[in-house]
Amino acid sequence: MTTAIMKYEALSEILLPLAEEFEKGNRHGLRFDWSDMEESGPLKECIAELIAEGWLDQCHLANRYRLTEAGYKHFEARLRALRTLAEVAVA
Repeated sequence: MTTAIMKYEALSEILLPLAEEFEKGNRHGLRFDWSDMEESGPLKECIAELIAEGWLDQCHLANRYRLTEAGYKHFEARLRALRTLAEVAVA
């Protein structure tokens, strides 16, 4: 059973790369290779929820996803926080 914490961790793991691709204007999205991921269950559930909420689109190519405009706006504050944490970790 996937917990909310597991999905939260999965979202934290993929949100910055998704945002970076969105900011670049990448229409092909970000590819996830499920065979390389040990804990793909929480990630798959997280992605399914993001799609259901309209915050993520599945691209025409297999296992490729991109943030929607609404998703990017919805997660803006969280993206700023994640980027700030990343900067502090590097410093």
